[in-house]
Amino acid sequence: MNDNVIALAPAAKMADPMVIEKLEQALAMARTGDLVTVAIAGQTSDGGVLTGYATEGGSVFVMLGALTSLVQRFGSEAIE
Repeated sequence: MNDNVIALAPAAKMADPMVIEKLEQALAMARTGDLVTVAIAGQTSDGGVLTGYATEGGSVFVMLGALTSLVQRFGSEAIE
C-alpha cells in the first residue's frame, strides 16, 4: 500500500432516538394488551428492508385504513 494512503474505519452506526421511541411506545402498548394488531416496515442500515405483521383479534379493515393513512402521510412528509 502507498505510504500516502490512510485506511479509514467504517462510520459508526448511530441509533435514531425517534425510531427507538416509537418502537418502545408500541411495545409498551402491546405488553398491556392495548395494541392488538401491528404492521412494521423499516429500512436497515445496509439498505435492506424489514417487514412483518402480527394480529390477534384486530380488524383487517381498520389496519388497511391505518396503513393507507400512513402511506399517504409518510409520502407527503418525505416530499416536503
